[in-house]
Parts: sequence; C-alpha cells; structure tokens
Amino acid sequence: MTVEPLAVAEVPSGASGPRIVVAGVSQGTVCGVRDHAALLSSALSAVGAHVTTEWRSSTPGASPDLDGLARELDRHTRAELTDAVLLHYSVFAFSRRGLPAGVPLFALRLRRLGVPVILFAHEFVYPWGHRGWRGTAQAFTQRVALLPLVAACDAVVVATAERVRYLQKRRWLPSRPVAFAPVFSTIGRGAAGGTLPAVPGRVGLFSFGAAYLAVELVTGAIADIARCRPDAHLALIGAPGPSGGAADRWRQAAAAAGCPLVFTGVEGEAAVSRQLASCEALVFADPSGPTARRTSLAAGLAHGKPVVALDGPQTWRDLVAAGAVRVVEPNQQALAVEVGRLLDSPTARAASGEQAEAFYRAHLSPEHAAETLFTVLAAVKRAHGDQAARS
Repeated sequence: MTVEPLAVAEVPSGASGPRIVVAGVSQGTVCGVRDHAALLSSALSAVGAHVTTEWRSSTPGASPDLDGLARELDRHTRAELTDAVLLHYSVFAFSRRGLPAGVPLFALRLRRLGVPVILFAHEFVYPWGHRGWRGTAQAFTQRVALLPLVAACDAVVVATAERVRYLQKRRWLPSRPVAFAPVFSTIGRGAAGGTLPAVPGRVGLFSFGAAYLAVELVTGAIADIARCRPDAHLALIGAPGPSGGAADRWRQAAAAAGCPLVFTGVEGEAAVSRQLASCEALVFADPSGPTARRTSLAAGLAHGKPVVALDGPQTWRDLVAAGAVRVVEPNQQALAVEVGRLLDSPTARAASGEQAEAFYRAHLSPEHAAETLFTVLAAVKRAHGDQAARS
C-alpha cells in the first residue's frame, strides 16, 4: 500500500458544511471507540458539518449486525442524505470471537454506496505470534478482511505514525490516502466542575488494567520515593477498579515493594476528571513508550498534568521534543528520580503541565482531529469529482 499526500483543506462553516454519516459497531456497554466517535462528531458539527450517527451494539461473543448497519447506510445514500460516510473500525467489534467473517460482504456493500467512505482504523489487525492457534487464526482472518475493507474506502485515518508506516509497507493492500490523527481524551477537563488542588505526593496512573504494564517497576519507583518522602503514594485511577486480577497484581507488587497504594474505583467522567486533577504527577507505564493512540495519556495531557513515561520503541518523538512528556529509561531508579524531581518542585510541575496542555490543544484535541477529517474529505471528494468527469 502506498500513501498518497493530502493537501490541507479549509474548514467549512455554516449551512454549506458536508453531510456526514458516522458509523460503527461496539461490543458491551463501555466502548472507547464509541466515545471517541461521539466527541469527534461534536467537533465536526461545531465547525459546520451536518452529522448523523448510525451505530450498532452487540454483546461479546455475538455476531455484530453488519447487515443492519449496511442497510441504514444504503438508505442514507439512496435518499441523498449524505456526502460521505465516516466508518469507525475496531476489528474485534466487527467480529465474532475475533473472526471478522462478515466484513468482506459488508465491504462489498460499502463499495456500492456511491459516496466517499473514510475508514478511521482504530484497531485493524491482531499481531502475529500471540495466543497460540487462536491468535494465529485471528491475525490471519483479520488481514484477509482488511483487504476488501480498504478497497471499499477512499481514505484511511490512523492514530499513530507507526500505523501509517505499517500500511505503507503492506503492498498487498490497495493504494489509498492515509492520514494521521492522534486520539484525544474522552475525559474533558471541565467535567470535574472546576480546578481542584492536588493531593501532596500523589502520583496517578490512569487505566491500569493492561497485562503489559510495568507494574513492578512503577511500584518499586514510588516505594523508593516514599522512603524519603512519606506523603508519596500511587493512585490507580478508574477502571478496572479495586477488584479483579489486575488490581490484585498491583496490590501484591505494591505490598512487596513497600509502595503506598490507593484505588479510586470505577466512576463516571466527572469523578475521573477530579481524580486526575488530584495528582501532582502522572506515570505512563506502557513499556512500548508514550504513543499517540492512548486515550489515558491524552487525558493526562488534556488536564495539564506533568507526565513521566517509560521510553520505548513506539515513543512519539514529537511529544517528547515539545516537552509535553518526560521520558526516562525503563528502569526503577530513573523513574524514581524523575518523578521525585516533579514532586519536589512546584515550578517544574507547573511548567511541565503547561507544555502538556499546550501540546494537547495543538495536536491531540477533537478540534485538531476534525480539521484532519475535513482535509481527508476534501481530498476524496476531489478524487470522486475527477472520476465522475472522466466517466
């Protein structure tokens, strides 16, 4: 797949804005992709787009209603109610047990819509080499399904530069324009209803359930700080809460290291915003590095909090160069030293927080993503016009 350049388009306003149908599928009641789509739709509407949403929900293990979604998209285009479709794609939501059997037929029906289709590819293939034969089956079938889906779309939007390069290198995929739109926070800073003072010594970690997080490294670093600063403690914010395997893993590691630990519990947006505001600093514990596709990282930046992250192969270098995140070598001592510096210096915390929020507003906000989508839409509409003129 080759990546075609996209010219910057002027954001429309007023009644002349494009009519966009935003579509997608969710599994379960909690869905970050659906939340992302809703906020992006609001940002598109704010700059003049006329947005209609067609969304399907299914339960884990059940087949998604792709037929019903395709029928509704066809209804919109037949009635000339839309200028484009924005499809939010997370492959497991479009699958049954990770096998996207219905996606090729769905892609065929997308091709027949007669309007530009933009694919926002949140998660599109499972990596090779995980979970034995089941993971291999998912990785293979998801790549098979991706080919007709990309062929049915006029452009692709992804959340990281690494994913742009991934698509670039897959020569078996059709050539389509590809844009990079970092994910934004789904937790608004204003949700807390005002700015609250931070709790002295509180170091927060938002969204702590993933198995790949550096649990022992983080708890060991906070324990080192607490030996010199008794108020230092680690706050695990939001889901999955104080119950379950993930919480037990953190609790056991903290006890072994001597790390003071608190759980905030699973609460709504306003409560999560308050808990983020209560932290003097945040830690990003993904060994792959701070990346543009993590909403948990975006939430910290949006709240103007200093963030210390472990450096890794997927570190977003623009983020680091702008001073929005402080990265350290992935070892306990380096993390303890950098977090300790922030806790000891209100001036350093304020400066890092300002840089974090400024970077977020310029590069990760819903408004920035809306501008990217308008640029993509302008490019594909020009291509459709050229094809119509030739025919």
